[in-house]
Amino acid sequence: MIKSLLRPFALALVIAAIYGGFVWGRTLGADTHLGRHARSRPLAGLLSVASNGAGDSGEEDQNADTNVPPSDIYENVLDHVEHEFVLGGGDDTGRLTNGALARMLASLDDPKTSYLEPGLRRAREDALNGRFHGIGAVVDIVPSKKNGIDYHDLVLVDVMPGSPAEKAGLQSGDRIVDINGHWVIDYSLMVDYERISNEPSPRTDAEKTAEMEKINDKFRQGITLSKALNQLVVGEGKSLKITAERPGQPAPIKAELTTAITDVDPVAYRVLGNHIGYLRVRQFNPKAAREFQDAIGKQATDIRGLVVDLRDNPGGVRADSKTGVDGYAAARQLIALLTPGGDVATLQRKPTVKEPLTVSPSANRIHVPLVVLVDQGTANLSEMVAAALHDAGKAKVIGTHTFGDDVLQLFTVLNNGGGIEMTNAHLLTAEGVDLSKGIQPDIAAATTGAAGSDPALDRALAALNS
Repeated sequence: MIKSLLRPFALALVIAAIYGGFVWGRTLGADTHLGRHARSRPLAGLLSVASNGAGDSGEEDQNADTNVPPSDIYENVLDHVEHEFVLGGGDDTGRLTNGALARMLASLDDPKTSYLEPGLRRAREDALNGRFHGIGAVVDIVPSKKNGIDYHDLVLVDVMPGSPAEKAGLQSGDRIVDINGHWVIDYSLMVDYERISNEPSPRTDAEKTAEMEKINDKFRQGITLSKALNQLVVGEGKSLKITAERPGQPAPIKAELTTAITDVDPVAYRVLGNHIGYLRVRQFNPKAAREFQDAIGKQATDIRGLVVDLRDNPGGVRADSKTGVDGYAAARQLIALLTPGGDVATLQRKPTVKEPLTVSPSANRIHVPLVVLVDQGTANLSEMVAAALHDAGKAKVIGTHTFGDDVLQLFTVLNNGGGIEMTNAHLLTAEGVDLSKGIQPDIAAATTGAAGSDPALDRALAALNS
């Protein structure tokens, strides 16, 4: 049976490499790694055949040195490729470096940790500063489990106002399943291979082989998460036909759009009736940090209450100040401006290590009753801020359940023009509640109503006026 199945399995390994088989994280997902599947009998048998019987003896190589620096190993492999690779192309060190970095970070099995090639890094940096390329949305890779299978879904966290995505009818929470007629690969092809190889008879080997060939075609015609992400967030003037699935709606959503640049101001402020301030925060970034004080600091004495609107706010990242994209400092600044400070959140940097996030109150702290508006697009740092304003600032939270993104990412720009985003910590409330589960508002209210009305804002004003 092994011989009859060898060819499709070999094809599977080739396709896995071509389509990011070892590049989960922001590419295909975390379960394609052979290390996990090699423990199952069918694949273990395949690998022993493919290596001409040279299986794992269970003993360490006596010549192996586990203390060799990774940089030395990389240089050694690069030297072999440059001088001995039969197909040439070994002198394209930039391409080799990009591939090595992508696969190194993907080996961490974390969809929030990835290497960004220069073009994607520039687009990501622009988006963090409110200049969105592509469809004009924040797109994330969200792990899920269905019928015992691990999936990595491409989900719209937030759709920016006036963007091609909004004009096409796409919404926060939509899961992208197809782009220009190509299935977005959301699980490991090894899942299908193991399912078929482990099936008991009565199917013949020939029938199983035929099904494996169909699976090859399915994955060959699909696109990886990394390529799909590129199409959605990079470039202008591209025509895209997108199919999405929306929670609670059985029929798929069909959208046609042309990519463009969408500029979004992170902060807007105005005073509503009865001297209620309204602060709209769409992102946390350095520009937002500069605008918080300008927006409300000068008018703090003129307001008797404040609505902080964090709806459709995807949060931000932690970064070196010289990158110009740090949103973590902006989030802490807003908390300091609106609360008496103290331990306002918890950071979990290791599975067993938690540390409080302590904030000192701003010298210009605003002492007024607070209401925070949230919805499904409230994610990441904006969830941390909402929880902190609720716990430390005694704010009422009004709206719908939030997205549930507890990952604080570190953003770094490399010398080659690429970048790294990696999980730096997990965000919890000051009392240790896991923000990956999202925030349930104190008062449930729809975020949109008939004829453009805003029921959540109406509830907020009623709460402050009472």
